[in-house]
Amino acid sequence: MPIGQIGKYERLEILGHGASGIVYLAWDTLLRRNVALKEIRVAGPELDKVLSEAQVLDRLRHPHIIEVHSVDLHEGVILLDMELVRGKNLAEVLRGRLGSPLEPAAAAQIVLAVLDALAFAHERRILHKDIKPANILIGDDGTTIKLTDFGLAEALGTASVADGGGTYPYMAPEDYAEKAASDWRSDLWAVGVVLYELLSGKRPFTVSDTRNPFAWKAAVENEVPPPTGVSEALDSVLEKALAKNKADRFQTAREFAEALKSATVGLPLPTPPLPTPAPPPPLATNDLPDRFVFSDGTIARTLDELLPGAARNWDESRRALIEGRFARFLRAIGEPYIAELAMELSVRADLGPDRKLREFLERARPEEAAPEAEDAEHTVPFSTLKERLSRFERASELAPLGGGQAQQSLPPPAEIKIEAMVRSSQESVRWWFIPMLLLVLAPAAAGFGARGGQLLNGLALTGVSGAMLLLVSIGIRQPLWTRILCLFPVVLGVMAGGVLAAQAIQSSQTPGVLLTVAVTALLPLGVLLVQAATAKRLWRLWLTLAILLALLAALTLFNTR
Repeated sequence: MPIGQIGKYERLEILGHGASGIVYLAWDTLLRRNVALKEIRVAGPELDKVLSEAQVLDRLRHPHIIEVHSVDLHEGVILLDMELVRGKNLAEVLRGRLGSPLEPAAAAQIVLAVLDALAFAHERRILHKDIKPANILIGDDGTTIKLTDFGLAEALGTASVADGGGTYPYMAPEDYAEKAASDWRSDLWAVGVVLYELLSGKRPFTVSDTRNPFAWKAAVENEVPPPTGVSEALDSVLEKALAKNKADRFQTAREFAEALKSATVGLPLPTPPLPTPAPPPPLATNDLPDRFVFSDGTIARTLDELLPGAARNWDESRRALIEGRFARFLRAIGEPYIAELAMELSVRADLGPDRKLREFLERARPEEAAPEAEDAEHTVPFSTLKERLSRFERASELAPLGGGQAQQSLPPPAEIKIEAMVRSSQESVRWWFIPMLLLVLAPAAAGFGARGGQLLNGLALTGVSGAMLLLVSIGIRQPLWTRILCLFPVVLGVMAGGVLAAQAIQSSQTPGVLLTVAVTALLPLGVLLVQAATAKRLWRLWLTLAILLALLAALTLFNTR
């Protein structure tokens, strides 16, 4: 189950997997949006069948059916770009309840949504063929209900015993026949099984060997499910839905839905399984900052400057996002929509701090926001952050919830360790630093022992080239220890320059000599001031000039020996 790039999609994490394929949370790098990406690996005749079913899926547009954005074939792998629903499938919900049934009204709400989707599909001569809890998605808001995987079980022939497809516990009696006579009423049988499971907490048919299709066939054809005991009206609906002869069942999904509505009249409304996040508080319009200053000295005045700065200062940015400081800054600089995104993420109780910041960086990045070529190597790529954070983000999301909001706590040791790795990787030393530092010392080495006090000249020139290397290191954010090493030749150069100036003034205090000393001292200072203002953008140019200065000075002093 690889994580990485496939086609135009960047796979971030696995959302689920089953017989029909693997579903990833993916990032569409062209449209810049999160999607659910299903990968189906098939070959031969099955490939044509799945592509044919995928074309059918692409035409289904219904509020309770997962929308398929596009279908693609990449190196023999079928890619279904689907609508992303944040939540769980119904099978996960049932497992979490440990056999406890759902409230009757909640069960009816889910099944009515499924029947509505099936009515839409059946009227267009499209069968599902694999209705089961794992193919019913429940959103975190408790009201979003989506049906997925239309026709894929039949196309792939998964978990089937005849010509059709399906999953044994939810297959109708006709699905087990030697020559399958499945039709839309087989889908309705499976809905009846799901409804029974939701109301009773268990399936209507059980076998000792769950992998034996013949055991399931015998149970489905011969056993009569016991009443759920919820109500006589609901048991009557289930009895008709699970009739052995399909002619005795509900003949349409709409007929099934009307009977279920009548049986649930007067039941209390269901409670959403998760609290709905509170709406973000309004932003104050007064006293908004027009710049955002990070602890490393980075000053952001635009969105393009804020995003790379946030990626480099991860811990600080998490707090700024949660505390609303990002939102206030974005509102001040005229980015109201990105400010609303920041406020929305800051109050979401279902996301941990790292996931909040990660989503902010993904969704806020403008389409043309690319770092400048000179500075591209110093900005942590968004894809790199996703890959690193996917290893530990779940730990922060598992923090206990209380009062509908995530509790703030210190990150676990593993998270601290990984964040330290992220920070250290951002401050990697350039391969040329040590050779360049040795080259800076070359003028002093060449002047050592030369005639006429050339050692002081060599040390002075070493100081100038060392200062240029120091400014380059600051501009491209080299680690602190590299800057400290650069200070030693700079200090030696300043001392040597002071001695040379004192000797020149003592030998003669004429205006010409004083002017020469002043120009000799101010010229390097002026160059260094210009470099300090442009070191970040033109660091390659200044590094080249430092190399040339050190080489020329060393060669000149060496020839005076």
